[in-house]
Amino acid sequence: MMMPVLLLATAVTVTNLTWRDATRDRDVPVKIYAPVVATHAPLIVFSHGLGGTREGYRYLAEHWATNGYVCVVVQHPGSDDTVWRGQRDKPGALRRAGNLENASARPLDVRFVITQMERDPRIQTNAIGVAGHSFGAQTTLLTIGQRLAGKSYRDPRVKAAIPMSSPRPPLATVYRDVTTPCLHLTGT
Repeated sequence: MMMPVLLLATAVTVTNLTWRDATRDRDVPVKIYAPVVATHAPLIVFSHGLGGTREGYRYLAEHWATNGYVCVVVQHPGSDDTVWRGQRDKPGALRRAGNLENASARPLDVRFVITQMERDPRIQTNAIGVAGHSFGAQTTLLTIGQRLAGKSYRDPRVKAAIPMSSPRPPLATVYRDVTTPCLHLTGT
């Protein structure tokens, strides 16, 4: 006998914002996915891969939001789609954008977004996670303690991380200063 299955879908709100980080003279575009009824919700900040935007990874952000999380997809100026749009040599443009300047700006974008979201009364400020894909996975690892050119970008407010398809420098280097729990995902 087949039993009917009832699927309960939580309604999600989606908001596009661009915040100004005055200390770095930098605009940080974000897309916020939140349950319509969000109170004391955990926060996930998501960092896109090289050449991506806040418009990507919708399926993940919506899934997390329907399960009670507020998810903010950050767009990182300088390593977003503006680096390859209109370029003849798109692969070359992307390689050039994967530089130290952009790599070090991205975890600062995440830190700034967390600070902005801490002002939101819906957020449970002791339950903050970060996730990211590819260059965004590197951003995630930097946010939880991996060093870049000897400098730490660790944000102690972050309690868990999900780096997806992260670049793989020597593991001893990556994890030397990482104490935050993380789930690594990769595939082909």
